[in-house]
Amino acid sequence: MFESILFRPVDSLSRAADVGLLAETLLFYQQVIIAADRGQLVSLLKGIGPDDFIGLMDDGHISVSVLEDSLGVSTNTGRSGIETHNFIAFEVSGHISKGNMSREEILQELIEKAVPDKVQAKRVLKKIVEKAPVLKINQMCRHKKGVTGVAYDDLDNERYAKSAAKALLDLYVPNYSQSIDLQFRVVKTDNGIVAMHNIDYALANKEFHRSIPPSVASINNAFILSRLLSARGEMFLSAHYLSELVTSPEVDSLLESQFDYLLIKRDRNANEIKSFQDLILKGNSIRNTLNKGEKTFSDFRQLLDQAKKFKGHLEKIGPDEKLVTEYYKAATAETWVDRLPEKIIRFSIFSLIGSLAHPLIGFTAGAADALLLDKVLKGWKPNHFVEGPLKKFMDGD
Repeated sequence: MFESILFRPVDSLSRAADVGLLAETLLFYQQVIIAADRGQLVSLLKGIGPDDFIGLMDDGHISVSVLEDSLGVSTNTGRSGIETHNFIAFEVSGHISKGNMSREEILQELIEKAVPDKVQAKRVLKKIVEKAPVLKINQMCRHKKGVTGVAYDDLDNERYAKSAAKALLDLYVPNYSQSIDLQFRVVKTDNGIVAMHNIDYALANKEFHRSIPPSVASINNAFILSRLLSARGEMFLSAHYLSELVTSPEVDSLLESQFDYLLIKRDRNANEIKSFQDLILKGNSIRNTLNKGEKTFSDFRQLLDQAKKFKGHLEKIGPDEKLVTEYYKAATAETWVDRLPEKIIRFSIFSLIGSLAHPLIGFTAGAADALLLDKVLKGWKPNHFVEGPLKKFMDGD
């Protein structure tokens, strides 16, 4: 059920990584892939911490790829005042004050933004250079046009362009979005894309800037088009890694407007995780526990180290099964020990503990550890992890 997933939820506006969601994903999925551009890499290092980031890589909990290029929109305004836009893939090759820089020098400069301690920063850089391949998203796309070219072709679907623009307005300026009968389409010219619409951006941004400062972003034609390009990029990455995709609410809303079939498995599994946490963990969630600062990522890594058997149990659940149902089945399944008479079980437990313990304290120790040995005799069950380490973590012990 929970095999492989590509983790991409870094907010495009705040640039903050959702480390709580990363933790939740790590607990349930066998393989977690992180494909991060340089800015996303900085966000993850800040959110997780350099030592835990390295630890996750060393322990095989995450596999990391660094995307050398980023996707964006280039905008030009002609003499007539009409804006034209083009989809581009770009990369940083140097610095105004330093000139051209090597790939490693660029990475080092970025890592030092997230890790002020230079010794730690060098350790992180060394680990990323050793273990994280550097890729270019526009070259990973097998289509000869690249991601930018395919995203450009997406705009031929007028319904998609309009529904995507509507999804973004619903997400960021819901009051304004409800007040208009949106019209949005694009015209392709020799100089680029021209957006035709009835959006009053000044009015929309009055609502938008109540939560997002103008210095961070404003809604305009380039804003909408860049999100369409990003959504296509996420699709290609997910296909490249043959994985489910967990991404930002922004990209989710765009994919749902046109490519909802790509999210069927992820949505189903996300609902299974939510049901599990609602019913088994009494509404507590790992994501909120970390994002509220009740636990650190270092605390979570200790829990993750104890979760191997639990994750192995999840991997065996079929795609059409229900997580909560299968959990209860496994937790209440009868073993051969359950079929033995109770007196025999008790005698076996206390005899074995007594033979291992010191003669003077054997019976006392046996009474204290009978439940533990009972678990050993009956074999591991998923509730042993959930009722033990997981609930202890959630309860703040």
